Amino acid sequence: MSTITKITTQKKRKHRYNIFIENKYAFSVDEDVLVKYKLAKGLTLEPSEIIELLDAESLQQSYVTAIHYLSFRQRSRKEIERHLYKKEIEPNHIEIVMDRLDKENLLDDLGFAKSFVRERIRQKKKGPKIIIQELMEKGVSKNNINEAIKIMTFSDQYAIAFTFAQKRADRPKKESIEKQKQQIRASLMQRGFDSDVINEVMQEIELSKDKEAEWEAIKHHGDRMYRRHSKRSSGFELKQKITSALYARGFKSEQINQFIDEKLTNEE
Repeated sequence: MSTITKITTQKKRKHRYNIFIENKYAFSVDEDVLVKYKLAKGLTLEPSEIIELLDAESLQQSYVTAIHYLSFRQRSRKEIERHLYKKEIEPNHIEIVMDRLDKENLLDDLGFAKSFVRERIRQKKKGPKIIIQELMEKGVSKNNINEAIKIMTFSDQYAIAFTFAQKRADRPKKESIEKQKQQIRASLMQRGFDSDVINEVMQEIELSKDKEAEWEAIKHHGDRMYRRHSKRSSGFELKQKITSALYARGFKSEQINQFIDEKLTNEE
């Protein structure tokens, strides 16, 4: 038999208590454990009761770990489980903690998914396909994802995609108009926007059609291709290599021919 001779409150953590047995520090417990087991000065404990107390304290700390993780933002069920495993919480404790969180209505994957989608809409960076992928990685079920993603309307997608695309279009570029369109479309696809949204955005964005700027762009790439191929090729073969390279970058035949005529004439 062991007798509790003193109980003190920890200075830095007021909800935790130091338990002294036979005038010696034995262990500390959370306030919930203290109340549940009615720990008080003079209480005698069997060795088996002390083991039960320590297990209860360990379980309580597992719960506190989960609550702390939840305090920063809403989490999915799978996120919490992964976090607890990462913290090396005993598997049976994880199961008990998750059940307790569920009973306390702290686990709501649909609510989490909806909140996640709203935040992504607010950030104005990603389309639904990427958001769906992110939710899957967080362990949210397909049914909950499908329900939550409905929050993101066509109008939401269009507004986000158009703003992104127009910013890209407004940047100074040494590319052909066609190449710029290809790059913007590819970027929108990478960001997870639906194809019908992308098609409508591409019809609406305004790309600079400054002929002088595009001529500078073709000169930039044409000169680079000339330097690359002129060391090993000449004449018709050189012309074909430069033509193919510029055509692949979206420049029109008329522009390419004009550049080649001027470039090769000046180099003769």
